[in-house]
Amino acid sequence: PTEYGNALGGVMDMRFRPGNNQQTEFTGQVGLIGIDAAVEGPFGPNSQSSYLVNARYSTLGILSAMGVDLGDEVINFADLSFNLNFPFSNGGELTLFGVMGNSTNVFEAERDSSLWESEKDNQDITFSSSTIISGATLSLPVGKKSNWRTVFAYSSLQTERTAEVLDANFQLQPRDLATNDQVKASLHTTFTHQLSAGQQLRAGAVMTQQAYNIY
Repeated sequence: PTEYGNALGGVMDMRFRPGNNQQTEFTGQVGLIGIDAAVEGPFGPNSQSSYLVNARYSTLGILSAMGVDLGDEVINFADLSFNLNFPFSNGGELTLFGVMGNSTNVFEAERDSSLWESEKDNQDITFSSSTIISGATLSLPVGKKSNWRTVFAYSSLQTERTAEVLDANFQLQPRDLATNDQVKASLHTTFTHQLSAGQQLRAGAVMTQQAYNIY
């Protein structure tokens, strides 16, 4: 279907659930991968609108900052996601959502050449990535059997990989620098009419603008 970008292979459709609009709740957990905290609740005492916010931070990043030796590679990440839900009295709904995250992966070469086993082992390599996804959905009933839904989404991805190689004197020399910047904005609008219990009519439009900068 066009709302999934005319994909020929597979589609993964992920949607945020609305937050609890009855009471405020907090959730926290700690694991080997990361530390996670979430909060959700209504915007006011008698509000049907709700918010849901979740944040994570790398456990390995915290251990590395404390001086714990994690081997040759240090991995660190952090992300934040949110979903704001505003239902209307007529059955419509406005949703604002977003996901932001960044990560780094740092590999340091051993300064003893006898320990090198592959080409990578004589290089200092740093990889960093930053992602932003945000958007809004608006769903409005049109009569008793029709619905009009519009989705706007903006996403950006920035990655950078640098590599420096140790020479015969164990001095670092520049080797590689690769960056990848992508930006995409999409607007999907769809009108749906229920003809009968087993028949449905759908019509809409999709507009997308995408830009790449790879070097």
